[in-house]
Amino acid sequence: MNKKREPGKDQWEKLFDLARNYAQAKPWELFSDMDLFALSRPSTQELVFPLIMGCGGEFFGLSFYRGETGLVHYSLAQSEMEPDNPLFLAMYNNLLLSFMERRYLEKHDIVLPGISEVRIKRRKMWPQYRKMGCMRVNSGITREEADLFIEMIPLVLEVVDLARSNSKLLEVFDEKPIPLLLKNEAGHWVSANLQNIPGAMDILEPPQLMGSRDAGMLGSLEIREDKWQLGWKVAPAFLGNDPQDMASMAVMHIVDKETGVPRQFRTISPDQPEDLWIDFWRELVSMIKEEKYLPSVIEISDPWVAEAIKPLGDLGIRIVEREFLPELEAVFDFVFSRMPRDGQE
Repeated sequence: MNKKREPGKDQWEKLFDLARNYAQAKPWELFSDMDLFALSRPSTQELVFPLIMGCGGEFFGLSFYRGETGLVHYSLAQSEMEPDNPLFLAMYNNLLLSFMERRYLEKHDIVLPGISEVRIKRRKMWPQYRKMGCMRVNSGITREEADLFIEMIPLVLEVVDLARSNSKLLEVFDEKPIPLLLKNEAGHWVSANLQNIPGAMDILEPPQLMGSRDAGMLGSLEIREDKWQLGWKVAPAFLGNDPQDMASMAVMHIVDKETGVPRQFRTISPDQPEDLWIDFWRELVSMIKEEKYLPSVIEISDPWVAEAIKPLGDLGIRIVEREFLPELEAVFDFVFSRMPRDGQE
């Protein structure tokens, strides 16, 4: 992470003051981890979706899902999508305040200005601030993200105080899927309808990926009576040297169905969610170029990937969706079992 972008001393002290206030408020006694609501950030009008965690008595914290992408990721987390699907990690867009036992904190957390122990359910806990962005699940926060925490945590605490004094507030979660809580001109909290709720799964749909140049090149290749299996997964290892900003990578494989031998593989790690499909298509075309031909059948188990390569069907390739591809899974298991984990050599 660029040192100039790290929060300053004053920001860290404010952040840990707010963490202590949040822990003392015990918001998980009122809200469940299904009570997602919306707030408008006063300084920018950005839509932020807070989620209070801790009602289960094990993990305590506060997550801010940011905008459309963040809400889509929340929806995916409630769905049956596997967390090793690259789409799942690419759609991360949230900030997290969590309370951890000291032994789980990293060295640079312990020395931050203003950090101190809090007690939650008689357990000694320490606050930790993290960012989860596209393909990144454990990065340090920036100054801008620190400002969002500093601006939004007091608003969440106001909502908690209101819920504690007026239990009817919690009824809004039964009436609206995601209530938007706003302050009116008189400074009173009101519940509003969230118009055009973002997070429609359309955001996951791959765009038109095959341009005329690729169509011409791919259309010139021979089609052989082969069967390939195509798939991708997030690898259990990390890229990058900065422990505060390590990106996960997705591994793509083309496997020969008959032999179970991998023909090609590529890795991708986009910086923005919208780059995921572009990177996928670029690497797929690169692999096909190296093969110098196309198979008559490509088997897929991910419906999103099937949608992305649909244009190959116009070239005479049969795209077959199957629930499970054992040959492909065996290749992933073999490769991943030999990859370094969390920076290990």
